[in-house]
Amino acid sequence: MPKRNSDTEIAAFFGTSTSILRGLLAAMVVWTIGQGIATAKEKTVPWPTTEFVVILESPYLNDLQRAAIAAIGVLDNQTGLVDEAMQPHIEKIEAYLHEVALEYQRMDFKPPALPIVDGRYQVNLYPFESGYGAPARVKCENPTFLEIDLDAVIQWGKWDDRLYEHLAHELFHAIVDSYDHCDIDINRFFTEGIAEAIGIDMSFKLRGQERPRVNYDRWGVRRYDLPLQLPKDKNDAYRTQSFWRYLGEHVAAKAQQKTASVNEIPADYSYLHTIMLAPLSSGDDKAVLRWLDTGLKAAINQPLDREYAFFLSTFAGYGEGRYTSTTRTPDEVKALAQDEMFNQCQTLSLDAQPAGVSSSLNILPLAGECIRIDGGDVNRPEALTLVIQMVADSAQQLHQIWLGVAGDQKTSKRLAAAGMTATGKHYARWHVDLLPEQEMTLIATNINATPWSTTPFIGEVSIFSTTGLANSTFVGPLPSASTPPVPSRTGDSRNKQAARKLTFNGPSATRVEIDAIDRNINISLHATPDILNALSGINAEGGELEHLITKGEILNETLADMNSAFSNLSALEKSMPGTTIDIGVPYFDYGFTGTLPGARISTNNYDGGHLYAVGPKDALPGGQREFKPSGTVTIIQYSPTILEGRFVANFADPNALTPKQMQESQPTLDIVGTINGYFRIAAPWQGDNRYEPDLSVPPMADMRYDLMARMPAGQEDLVDAVLEAAEEARRTGRDPDLSSIAASHGTARANCDCSCSGMQKLEAMGEAIDQASRAPTPAELAMAKCGLTCMAEYQRCE
Repeated sequence: MPKRNSDTEIAAFFGTSTSILRGLLAAMVVWTIGQGIATAKEKTVPWPTTEFVVILESPYLNDLQRAAIAAIGVLDNQTGLVDEAMQPHIEKIEAYLHEVALEYQRMDFKPPALPIVDGRYQVNLYPFESGYGAPARVKCENPTFLEIDLDAVIQWGKWDDRLYEHLAHELFHAIVDSYDHCDIDINRFFTEGIAEAIGIDMSFKLRGQERPRVNYDRWGVRRYDLPLQLPKDKNDAYRTQSFWRYLGEHVAAKAQQKTASVNEIPADYSYLHTIMLAPLSSGDDKAVLRWLDTGLKAAINQPLDREYAFFLSTFAGYGEGRYTSTTRTPDEVKALAQDEMFNQCQTLSLDAQPAGVSSSLNILPLAGECIRIDGGDVNRPEALTLVIQMVADSAQQLHQIWLGVAGDQKTSKRLAAAGMTATGKHYARWHVDLLPEQEMTLIATNINATPWSTTPFIGEVSIFSTTGLANSTFVGPLPSASTPPVPSRTGDSRNKQAARKLTFNGPSATRVEIDAIDRNINISLHATPDILNALSGINAEGGELEHLITKGEILNETLADMNSAFSNLSALEKSMPGTTIDIGVPYFDYGFTGTLPGARISTNNYDGGHLYAVGPKDALPGGQREFKPSGTVTIIQYSPTILEGRFVANFADPNALTPKQMQESQPTLDIVGTINGYFRIAAPWQGDNRYEPDLSVPPMADMRYDLMARMPAGQEDLVDAVLEAAEEARRTGRDPDLSSIAASHGTARANCDCSCSGMQKLEAMGEAIDQASRAPTPAELAMAKCGLTCMAEYQRCE
């Protein structure tokens, strides 16, 4: 079966090239900045009041009990204060709750389900029963009351600042009750998690009070190696605040045309209102996950699987700024938090096994795994391209996995996946660059596109680098035509001290093609710019369309450097053999090790031709000539995940026989150079034609969410219209018809420059606005709307 490249398939979806993406994004994103600002204007939901009154009694007292308490003065005896002395504390509570209520009202939440007394929400301050253990509460009952334990909070006149956090927390419970969602309906990971997140943040925003940042309690580290909806215990249910806060930061960042990251930003919890508006028929895990997934798509235009995977990768990277400690560095605190999150991270060391390492992987549904990479030689001058592979028994299991770099805003589903029916094994791969002295932590998240159907992931993970090395006796630079290199029959170069070493780093430079039908294996080592390796790796958060778009952006930004790099490589190939090496050997299967003589090995020559590892002696007496392949290849290890070996080749030019040699019966070619080389190729299954690409999930499946991620809220109709036009173009083979989009969102054509020059101006304007982190001017908005009008023309610009 011929393999299909996902990028090509996505490009085909939009037409003959990806230029429509440029026409869509360059022309629309700038315009939607202004629209995003406009749509971000908050609509206030009217509350009957935002004032509160504290009543010094239990809400459950009858008249007889109330009279008895008044007679014996229970409150005075418990606190050491008379009612009058309580007044400053009461005023603090009332004032603070009023400010919190204004914040909740601003975020469009429904009014709390609390009784109103004389135009103010009732708050009951009294001593709780012994051993209750919390300073405040809101019970999921009808009626609902906001109760504060006087003894636990105010002891002998001393105010406890943690009460601010608890008050906001409990008031939010009363709001959740107004949506008819209680602990009975939803696991505490939601009800307690959201109240904990917003309670902590309100205390910090309004009173500057927060939990110490010396450890990970401030941000809500819990066991995320366990399913999201099944926290380890009550405490971890509260600590799920971290996920809900991340979503709030996502909303806040989106409004600023940014992305939620390790950098702190005040969260916007208004998305919870949209989620909670939907009814929930059951507290069953599947029903709750469906409800959350649907709610997130409605609230932030992103599904649960995507956001949860991004969250785990981002949250695991929290460090400096989020954490402060007098005894530990932020990285040390971060490592401790990661170990707590995932019940100890795996550490895979490239020191002990420089070629790579493998380990088993077992991830529960809606859970994650932490993998630390010990990068080996920190003195290496260049980045090391790592190929991360996972193997499982089904393609579906692999499709559930998202892999991200902790804190690095690079999270992705597999970049490629394939399986072999005969073996029943399926493979997926990702690429990441490990910089010198970088400590990298990978986060694998197991969550399906339909989260409620996620199954446990049981498989293996391997981390290998793809590289090639060539120790060459060829000399450079290019000799002049009048002084060609002097050959040597002994195989020694004319200047042994001038031997060259070349490194072929990454999957773009070192590749293998395995043809089980024609029974041969071809290995290539070609010097290529490092940027090509970066382009094939994880460069963005999202699906394959997002990676394709990001790849195009990287190419645009580095075009000059790319041209220079290719020019230098072209000059290098002309100046020194050994910059491109091609190896061909007879077919061998996985598990083979040993030496293969007679390998076909060629390399580039000084003049643009080729040199071959043949002979050097003619194998046929007489006038006919046959210089048999003479290269030697030794296979060190070979499996679907790694091909490692060495090769030796003495190169000659069969077309360079001298007149004297032509007269000989069996002439011997002059050896013009020798290369001793090494290759290590990760994921050779990608080049094996027995493997069938996993096409069970169309590459365009995440397309809508990739586009939505690049646009402010409120542009759903625009994205859907573009996708509909693209699908129609794919089906008919015609160019996409964008006239309806231009008509509904663009401006008059007479006022627009629809040339490629006009598009360049639009792109430059977008970059300027983005760099300045500002809103566009009215003139810039008008220009951006021209981008929609001219989208059809812009898509043809190259």
